[in-house]
Amino acid sequence: MTLRSTHRLACILLALSATACATSAGGSRSAASAGHNSASRSANDRTWTNDRGEPSRFADFRGTPFVVTMFYRSCQVRCPMTFAKMRRIEAELKKHGRNYPLVLITLDPQHDSPKRLSEIRAEEQLSPTWHLWTGDRDTTRELAQALGVRVVYDDNHIDHDVKIVLFDAKGAPSKTFSDWGFAEKDIVSP
Repeated sequence: MTLRSTHRLACILLALSATACATSAGGSRSAASAGHNSASRSANDRTWTNDRGEPSRFADFRGTPFVVTMFYRSCQVRCPMTFAKMRRIEAELKKHGRNYPLVLITLDPQHDSPKRLSEIRAEEQLSPTWHLWTGDRDTTRELAQALGVRVVYDDNHIDHDVKIVLFDAKGAPSKTFSDWGFAEKDIVSP
């Protein structure tokens, strides 16, 4: 990921979490001026709902790195593999004494309600490190686009890429991994 695309992704995600993003000294444009006017809306438009039915935002993790990926419950192929990879990432982080939040945001907010996310937490026996979020359709699509997750909604199936993104303690994306072929230690290595 180039510095410019990293800055653009950071701006979009910061706008999604209600933080204004100014033009950088390097000449990159803000998310709003780059044609993402909807990404610069207020915090209330960019709040997710967690599996307990409570509001959640990326800004809640300021001060600690966190990992973000997208999934949906009825996925039978990619998402179970993503859950397995995230479990290995969690184990690797713990091995290095790091307790980064793992944020999984559904691509299917129509069906993956907070109640359903709560059921997933119980079924998968997820630790408190895991954060399962749902949002409105537009915010979900904006985030998918910002993370570089190509999504195709087709009847009852959602075809999608897999991206796992590490954010630094300031809330900026620092590493992006496609699919599951990377070593878990790459999350903790500089």
